[in-house]
Amino acid sequence: MADSRLKLAGVDGISNVLLCKLWKGFKESPEVLNDVPSRFHLQRDILREFLKFGQTITLPVTANGQTTKFSWHCTRPQDVLKYLCDKSATFAHFLDSKLNRSETAKMIISYDEITGGNVLRPDNKRKFVVFSCSFKCFGTSLASKSCLWMPFAILRSTVVKGVKGGLSRCKRDLLRTAFGLKNKIPSGDGLQDGFILSLPSGPRLVTVHLSNNLADEAALSTALGFKGASGLLPCLGCKNIVMRGSKRQRASTRVHEVSCADPKLFDERTDDDCIEAVRLLRKIRRTMRPEDVEESQKQLGITHNPLGVLADKRLRHVYSPMGSLTYDPMHTYLQSGVCNTEVFLLLRSMKPHGIAWSTIYEFCRSSITWPKFQCDKGTRLYECFNETRRKNSSKTFKCGASEMLGLMPLIDHFLTLLPENLQDSMKPEIASFHQLHKCVGYYM
Repeated sequence: MADSRLKLAGVDGISNVLLCKLWKGFKESPEVLNDVPSRFHLQRDILREFLKFGQTITLPVTANGQTTKFSWHCTRPQDVLKYLCDKSATFAHFLDSKLNRSETAKMIISYDEITGGNVLRPDNKRKFVVFSCSFKCFGTSLASKSCLWMPFAILRSTVVKGVKGGLSRCKRDLLRTAFGLKNKIPSGDGLQDGFILSLPSGPRLVTVHLSNNLADEAALSTALGFKGASGLLPCLGCKNIVMRGSKRQRASTRVHEVSCADPKLFDERTDDDCIEAVRLLRKIRRTMRPEDVEESQKQLGITHNPLGVLADKRLRHVYSPMGSLTYDPMHTYLQSGVCNTEVFLLLRSMKPHGIAWSTIYEFCRSSITWPKFQCDKGTRLYECFNETRRKNSSKTFKCGASEMLGLMPLIDHFLTLLPENLQDSMKPEIASFHQLHKCVGYYM
C-alpha cells in the first residue's frame, strides 16, 4: 500500500496536501472514478457551470503592435451570492442571519496582485490580479476569514498591461457590469437596483452599496489613475500634501509636506475635485503641448486616462472614488509600514542606553510560551534580530508582515521589563510604541 501511494506522491507537481484531499474526495464519492474524464471534458464541465452565472467583458489588448479583442470571463458579486446560496445551505443560513432586511448591504471590494506557483521561485509571467468582495455586515472578526472574501474576477497581469486604459479600464468595466451599466441604458439588475436571494427565511430583495475600495497604495493609485507615492502629491486622500522639498510648499502656507502629522491641516480631496481635475486635463490635452500636459498631470497628481474609473460618467451616481478609498491596514502598518519605522527608531534610541540588537535577540530566544497556533512562528522570531537582518536594516526594520505582527506584543512586553530608570529615560519612545501597539490591535 505504501509503495502504491509513493508512486502518486509528487505526480505532475501536485502537492501532498492536495493529493490527500483528492483521496478523501474519491473515498466520499467513489462513483466519480467510474468515468475518468480528460482535461478537455473537465474544462467543458467548468465552462458549462460558469455560464449559469458568469459574465464576459470584451477588452482591447495590444501585444506586439497588434490589437485584439480579449474575452474576460468573470462574474458579478450578486451572482456569486446567488450561486453560493444555491450550492451551500450553510452559507445561505449564515447570510440570512447577517443581512439586515431594512438596510442596504455595504460591500467591500478588494483587489491585489498575486504570483501563483512556487513561492521560492516566483515567476512574474504568472502574476494575476484578483478582485474579491465581502460585506460589512459580516463583522470585523469574520472579515479576517479568507473564506468570506469571494473572488468574482481574475485577470493575468500580462493582459492588464496590454489593455488600453490599464487596470483602471478593467475596474471600470467590472463595476459597470456589477451595477448594470454596461450600456447607456441601465439594465435594471445592478447592485443598486436590488436582486433576489433564496434564503431559508424566504426570498429576499437585497440592495448593495459599494462602501469601501480596499487595496494597498500601489493598487489604489493604479486603479484610480493617481500618480501615487512617487508623485508630487503622494497622498491619495489629500490635495494639499506634497513631497518633501517641494517648491509648492514654500510658495503657500496652505500646502504642507508629507511629514506633516497634524490632521487639522489636511485638505481632503473630494469626488468633485477629481472630476474637475479630469475635466481640466481633458481640456489641457486638446490645447497644450505634450510636455505641458505631463507637467499638469504632475501638479494635479492624476494621470489623464479617458477610459479610466475617474473619467467614467456612468458610475458617478453609484461609486464614490474618494468616499470608498480605504488603505489596506496590513500594508500601512506591517508591510514596510509604520511599525517597521517605529521599531527601527526604537532600536536606535535604545542603543545609547546599552540595549543592542543582540539583547533583544537573546530575549526572543528565551523560554517564552507561545499559543499553540503560533508556536512555530513565535519560536523563530529571534531571527528578525540576527546579524544579517541588522545589516540590511539601514533605513527601516526589515521583516515580514506576519513576523511584525508577532513582534509587536513581544517588544511591548520587553519594554515593560526594563529597569525603572531606563523607562523614565525613554518615556516618550515607550509611550509612542505602546500607542502604536494599541492601534495595531484595533485594526488587526
